[in-house]
Amino acid sequence: MDSGEIENALALFLESALREPHFKTYELLGECCLRLRRLSEAIPFLAAASALNRGVRASALLAETWLALGRPVEAVEAADLALSRDPHNRLAKRIKETATTKIKI
Repeated sequence: MDSGEIENALALFLESALREPHFKTYELLGECCLRLRRLSEAIPFLAAASALNRGVRASALLAETWLALGRPVEAVEAADLALSRDPHNRLAKRIKETATTKIKI
């Protein structure tokens, strides 16, 4: 993935997830989909990773994905989850701030 071969990485992570499910594999699958702008595909992977592990990265990426999909309410919810896990997470703070301005009251 770091070398830019996102499609190949995606295929390998999918194969890995089928053999041995793990939160980090789902997080990386979601990140690959996000980088490829396959946003709807990223959601279930990032949601699963966020549910399976209390780390902040998957939920912050989930917030970013929701925002990219034009779903600011969901973006704020995911950002809030990330911030409950790490109140200093810069990505979650930025996403929440941006998403909040897009919510229509």
